[in-house]
Formats: sequence, structure tokens, C-alpha cells
Amino acid sequence: MKIIESQDLTNKIYDAIRQRTQKERTGCHLSDLIYCNYKFFFRKTRKDLPPISNEQAMLFWSGYALQYFLKPFQATIPHHIDDIYLTPDIENAYFLDFYIPLAEVKTTRVNMARFDPSSKTVNHYIEQMMGYSKALDTNIAYLIVFFACGSYNPPFPSLKTWQFEFTKEEINKKWEEILGRRDVLDRAIKDLSLPTPHFMAFKKECDYCELVDICDGQKDYENSLRLDL
Repeated sequence: MKIIESQDLTNKIYDAIRQRTQKERTGCHLSDLIYCNYKFFFRKTRKDLPPISNEQAMLFWSGYALQYFLKPFQATIPHHIDDIYLTPDIENAYFLDFYIPLAEVKTTRVNMARFDPSSKTVNHYIEQMMGYSKALDTNIAYLIVFFACGSYNPPFPSLKTWQFEFTKEEINKKWEEILGRRDVLDRAIKDLSLPTPHFMAFKKECDYCELVDICDGQKDYENSLRLDL
């Protein structure tokens, strides 16, 4: 028996995953207004952008795979409100007889025992659910988190879900904040200048960004402004 590692096939699979997960999007999406707004600016103003790394491709793939298993992709049209596109992971769906008006699906390697859904470190999850709540006119949202490494004790993979109940006031206040971020990006694209203020979702966002090497206007996270931090 002869065994030879096939790096050519490995590379082709990475490339196929990259093509499926890194598609050009038109318009401004809710996620563009939650994560680093420099990324959106560079994607809209530069053509020399590097592809996502193999590691990023695998992270995206694992998330899509879980979501597809829960609810296979369908040809749906994103919601469009105030020039912002919103595409919830799950909406108006049943799991057996359990009705879900809205759900956000996340995959993480964070230790499940240390995960706090109310922590500011995952505030971007809540922002997404609030934005989608605005689109779907609901105040109930579920967060479905797949912990790829569980609590780092066998058995590893695990799953937890939480129900969030927002008030209309909370949803509307968050939406006004999102509109403010939209306006920041609109001005940046028009003026061809880096967005000010600079918004980021979490401290280590730069660590996983394929654009970090070309981000000549990068600021320290501590100097970046977030309206809710």
C-alpha cells in the first residue's frame, strides 16, 4: 500500500470553499455595520484585496455547514430596510413543534463553560438579532451556538440556545445606532476617506482579518469608538 498526501486536492478544496463563502455582495448589509467598518470601506474602494485565508475559509465553512444542516439554504430575498440588507439565519421556522420566529446561528471555539450570552464580548450577536428583529417585526429571537470544542472536556462538540426578548424601545434605539453607522460609511465612500468614527465588533477582529496587512489606517481597538462600549 502506498499513501501520498495530496496537497493539490487539499488546495482545490480550500479554493472551492473560498469561492462558496467569499462572494461579492451588492449594497450595505447589516453585518457590514456591526463588524469593522474599515473592511467594508476597503472592499468598496480597492480592487487589490487578498482572498480570505485557508483558516478563515474553514471557519466560514463550519458555520455554513451547521446552518445548512439545521435549515437548508433556500433562494430567499434579503430584507431591505433604510438601504440596509438583512438576511437572518433562520426565520419563521419549526423544529418539530417548536416555532422560531427568528434565530441567529453561531459557531465558536470559545469554552462553553465560560460563555456568557450577556457579555459585551458577544454584543455583536445581540446587535444582529436586534437588527433582524426590526426587519421581521418581532421582539423574540433565539441565539443558537455550536461550541466546536465544548468545554474542552470530552465529549467535545456541544450546543446551547438562548431566547432573547427585546423591548420595542431597545430595538428602535439600536436601529437608530445602526443607521448612524450606515451614514458614517456613506460619507467615507463618498469622500474616499477612512470611516470616522472607526467601529469594531470585538478586540481580536484584526487578528483574523485578511485585510490587516493593507489596513494602513488601522487604529488600536482601545482608540476605536463604539457607541455601546
